Amino acid sequence: MLKDGRIAALDTTRNLLGNFSGVELRLHLDRDTLPPGLPGRVLEAEGASFRLRLANYRELEEALARLRETGATIREMELHPPDLEEVFLRLTGRAS
Repeated sequence: MLKDGRIAALDTTRNLLGNFSGVELRLHLDRDTLPPGLPGRVLEAEGASFRLRLANYRELEEALARLRETGATIREMELHPPDLEEVFLRLTGRAS
């Protein structure tokens, strides 16, 4: 991968993806706010829909446990591991 004409990363697809173990969690809840103390970083919040960046699957487990503790109901949930486009955006400093 190149950034400004210079090599930003040179590795196999598997290794590049492995270096970015974070996941994106998309939630649609029964409420318009996230409970306090939820791990990760909120990327987007619109009504009862939220997009979070979690560092790893352990944070996912913590987030789900926190939602359970607070009585939040998950209406929909999607989990997205990083793809090569996301790796490129992070390496070049253009991540969301």
